[in-house]
Amino acid sequence: MMNKSFGRLKRPLVFRAALLVAVCGGFYSQAAEAGVAPHFYPTWTFCGVWGLAFLLGSAGAWMRIRLWRARILREFDEEIRRVKDQSAKDLQREAAAREAAQQALQQSQELAQRQERLARVGQTAARLAHELNNVLTIIQGHASLLLDNPNMDKDTAKSIANITDGVERTATLVKQMLGNADSSSAGNTREKTPPDTGTPRTRGGGETVLVVDDEAVLREMVREILEAGGYRILEAGNGREALQVWEKQGKGIHVVLTDMTLPDGISGRDLAAKLQEGNPRLPVILSSGHNRESLGSKAQAGPGLSFLSKPYHPADLARAVRAALDNAARRESSPAAPNSPPHPS
Repeated sequence: MMNKSFGRLKRPLVFRAALLVAVCGGFYSQAAEAGVAPHFYPTWTFCGVWGLAFLLGSAGAWMRIRLWRARILREFDEEIRRVKDQSAKDLQREAAAREAAQQALQQSQELAQRQERLARVGQTAARLAHELNNVLTIIQGHASLLLDNPNMDKDTAKSIANITDGVERTATLVKQMLGNADSSSAGNTREKTPPDTGTPRTRGGGETVLVVDDEAVLREMVREILEAGGYRILEAGNGREALQVWEKQGKGIHVVLTDMTLPDGISGRDLAAKLQEGNPRLPVILSSGHNRESLGSKAQAGPGLSFLSKPYHPADLARAVRAALDNAARRESSPAAPNSPPHPS
């Protein structure tokens, strides 16, 4: 029974030491009851027994400490592994988030670069369209003026008519390149003026027209057309020149025809606003190779504003000038704005 309950390696050393002390204590008690002299027990044998018990107890305590230390170290190692695993997961998530952010940034930069390239292409296309439409307007105008010659033979007239038709087709292609395929076609084709009506049918009465355009050949053509129609012409190559002309001769100017795209930082729309500050009833015709819809708010009609699309026939030009003057006269006689400055005569 003793071997079964307290056999070797089945109880800790502290328990064995306590058992040995108890046995020795039992011997001491039995000896005292039997009258054995107590001096026997302090002998070296008895001290050895007690020393052995102490060693066994110390060894047991040391082994308990080692077991406790091993358990603490094991728990510490497990905690370190848990922290490492968590840190690894956090690093993986952080790396994934950083990679996603870098990809998003790269995509954003690529999109911005594409938009910038498209913007540059759009600006180049707009400048090209501006120049092309100026050239087409010149060709269209002079071809129409040639058709006004009554002595022209039929073959020559047919060739010039083909030129004007080619101008219209080219102008349509220019608008399509600018994304205006659904807009009105070349010139003021809503009115569809035929090529043989080059001479303006609506004449002026000596009114002064300020023509503002950076294309000198185009200004010369407009001068020729409008002077033939009974108008007096002043010219300016940009917005600043137009303001200088206005400062000197503004009281004698009845209508302004200006390209919307002008050099030197003053657009045609800006020029119209500056001129109408001094004379709100001044009629201004804005001209552009773009159609009105594509220009948006830049070509929105307002008091005294109208729009003429390039390239245009001479008849379209004459009608636009005459309509602007007639509308100004109606506004002049209207009681809507009695305090407005009078129209210059």
